[in-house]
Amino acid sequence: MRSEIRENTSRKERWSVIHPLSPEDSAAMATLRSAVAAMKGKLAGVATRGPFDGIMEHVVAPNGVSFEPDAVGGISG
Repeated sequence: MRSEIRENTSRKERWSVIHPLSPEDSAAMATLRSAVAAMKGKLAGVATRGPFDGIMEHVVAPNGVSFEPDAVGGISG
């Protein structure tokens, strides 16, 4: 699978890059699925935000990736 780069056609800026799934990511996904399997279907709507944030706050960013806090439509992220 090749990387996919999406551009803002009005400004010709790169806004998203989709990389192929690495073996490390695949293993992490399998571990995460196993960890959250017991909760599948038990939470819906806004009730899922807290557990999701709790999981995502413990994910280590890969090398070369940076993040900035921001809000879109009043939703922080």
